[in-house]
Amino acid sequence: MKIAMLSDPRNVHSIRALEYYATHGDDVKMFTCERPADFDDNIVHMSGTSVKTMLNCSLTLSTLRRHLDEFEPDVIIAYGVSGYGWLGGRVGNAPLALALTAVDLPEERRGKLFDRWRARRVLSATRLVISDSARVFEHVRSLTDESPRFCQSVSGIDRDLFEQAGTGSGRRKVILHNHPLESRFNVEIVVNGLAGFLQVFPDWRLRLVGDGQRKQTLVGLAQSRGIEGNLDFSGELSASALGEAVADAQIFISAAGDADGGEALLTAMARGAYPVVTDCPFNRDWLEEEPRAMFFNPTSADDMTRALLKAVALPLESRRAAIDANRQKIAASGIREDNLLRIREALMRLVEERA
Repeated sequence: MKIAMLSDPRNVHSIRALEYYATHGDDVKMFTCERPADFDDNIVHMSGTSVKTMLNCSLTLSTLRRHLDEFEPDVIIAYGVSGYGWLGGRVGNAPLALALTAVDLPEERRGKLFDRWRARRVLSATRLVISDSARVFEHVRSLTDESPRFCQSVSGIDRDLFEQAGTGSGRRKVILHNHPLESRFNVEIVVNGLAGFLQVFPDWRLRLVGDGQRKQTLVGLAQSRGIEGNLDFSGELSASALGEAVADAQIFISAAGDADGGEALLTAMARGAYPVVTDCPFNRDWLEEEPRAMFFNPTSADDMTRALLKAVALPLESRRAAIDANRQKIAASGIREDNLLRIREALMRLVEERA
């Protein structure tokens, strides 16, 4: 199968997919407007501009068509709607599969008319929609009269990371935050919410895995709240070290929005850390309702404090049952190799029907 991928090579999910298809015998190339950090025979850099504006997309279209005429793909996978999805919908060289997250489609009330028109145009050319959320599929149906197929699948986590079970007991009094230290992950809310929690349980610690521009701001904030001694900044960790860090923590905390918290949450679920997360569609898809997790408003530090206190007060048997249910969810839907196989089989059906 010859697969053309239209994506930013900095998107770790698309790179993992490219590697998976290549190792399974597919002839796969990624066509991108962003300069990759490491050049690879499978990545074709088309220009020095991004696809963030319609003008850049128009300038890139003829170049992409020339590349695809030469490559002759059996199927095209585009990531997102406004940039690469728009290009994929215009070239028409092969059946189009669209990989979407919850923030890729314009909302009914907030979306601009042009954004909605563009989304409809792209979806009208789409044969398969790939997403981690059933809500995306509902949104697609509201935007188009066409009937693309749906493949619900997340990037997921490595099977090896899932192997070690955890009950949540016998762990240290550690709350783990596993996101970049950037504003979009609401990291200040996490520190402020922790300050309220520590007034009741002063012997707990917050471990922040990852780096980012907000680190020094968080250090100053922790000092102003008098909790700097309860914070540990771990920086970036290897996959194995991260797995150990999650397995050592009793609670996983995330104030991330709907499209940002995915892999970190799945890792926590797999390794037995109890989730305290924002009340958003992605988290509800995976965790459903209390006591599988505790949910809070991502704009409220007080609400986060309340959720942490409820999590610590949860009886041990209830927490164990929640952790077991979360691991079963990962086993059924969250293993990366299984999900990529599911996507590849859906792509192969498109190719077979075209033939």
